[in-house]
Amino acid sequence: MNARATRVAYWLIAIALLFVSGWFLNIAMYNWWAAGFPHNEYRHAYASRGNIFSVLAIVLFAAFVSVVVAILRASKKRRMAKT
Repeated sequence: MNARATRVAYWLIAIALLFVSGWFLNIAMYNWWAAGFPHNEYRHAYASRGNIFSVLAIVLFAAFVSVVVAILRASKKRRMAKT
């Protein structure tokens, strides 16, 4: 794979990580919202599931940030090598 195709693949991975992180945060917010109903007998299960999805969203967002930083550092190295 050439450098351009690799860079495009990394950007696609970064976009997918951001999308999935947002989706998991959406699921976490829904579960926290569902846990707020006092007549729900599974409040604790919803709250626990919301906590799990929020941790997963944070981990995926951290992976997104690390991929973006790696892409930017690699492009900076490539520019420095050309000069």
